Amino acid sequence: MFATERTLKKTFLAAALPVAMALSTVAAPVAGTAAERTDKATFDIYLRGIKTGALAFTGVDNGASYAAAGKVESTGLVGAIVKVRYDASSNGAVKGDRFVPQSYTEKTTGVRNNESVMNFRGGVPQVKKYSPPKPPGPDDVNPATQAGSVDPMTAIYGALRDVPRKDVCDYSVKMFDGKRASKISLKGPKPTDTGFTCNGAYDRLKGWSPEEMAEKKHFPFTVTYNKIGDDLYRVSQIDLDTTFGRARMVRR
Repeated sequence: MFATERTLKKTFLAAALPVAMALSTVAAPVAGTAAERTDKATFDIYLRGIKTGALAFTGVDNGASYAAAGKVESTGLVGAIVKVRYDASSNGAVKGDRFVPQSYTEKTTGVRNNESVMNFRGGVPQVKKYSPPKPPGPDDVNPATQAGSVDPMTAIYGALRDVPRKDVCDYSVKMFDGKRASKISLKGPKPTDTGFTCNGAYDRLKGWSPEEMAEKKHFPFTVTYNKIGDDLYRVSQIDLDTTFGRARMVRR
């Protein structure tokens, strides 16, 4: 059961890119002058061909600010055995083509209960709450060294939202969740009959135990984009490696 929870959360982070219910609310962004756009999607998650969960997210961007929220939860046979749910939300400013987070919260319920709350000041994360506390260790990440990083929800929103052709497979961000630093990147667009595919990677950078880093720290994945408009492309599928085997996320 612990393996199931870790897999669901890891899939959520990795896809985020880069895991069945629609989201209920998203915090309202600050009023701006640009037209507001909303992205919303639900992905079914399969591990070794077996449906294990679902990822849903909603994001709102008005050109000056953004807000995003998402959740992943166990479903199907796995959901009948163990109930796991992971909720996250973030909001911040839009600076050109970048999202600059201002606040982030996440909460995991089920086999284990975890909660994280962060604010960002001058692009530097400020950890307000991380429970249960992680024992101090030599691999701890000092939040002050994570300037320019974004929270996991912001990273996932940026990776999974609809994009124009120029932004397909062009994405790279560093993430910080309050204890661990990682990175998501997309590159190498390859044309298909319906759009593009590209190669991606989720990399653990610091904050994991030596055993976890030795087990696996590089998680490659493939993203499939379908064309949905004259200059608009949408993520329809993500195939990725996890420590528990090959996983797939399919958009509903």
